[in-house]
Amino acid sequence: MCAILVGHPHPTERYHEEYDRLINFDDISYLDYIHTTLDRAVLDAYGWPHHLSDRDILQRLLDLNRRRAAASAG
Repeated sequence: MCAILVGHPHPTERYHEEYDRLINFDDISYLDYIHTTLDRAVLDAYGWPHHLSDRDILQRLLDLNRRRAAASAG
């Protein structure tokens, strides 16, 4: 059970205040850098080019999954 005390901010409000205080542009830029680096590493691991669209990536993963399922079934 969650009790909200009179005169105190709602827990969600408090969360957003802390989040806004802690996050800054440098954090967002670094997170974007990490995300991009990970995306490229995964594409490299599959031997795929970096310029694929999300749709192309999903199609390639689906094709790969189907081939592996067929190989394990028979």
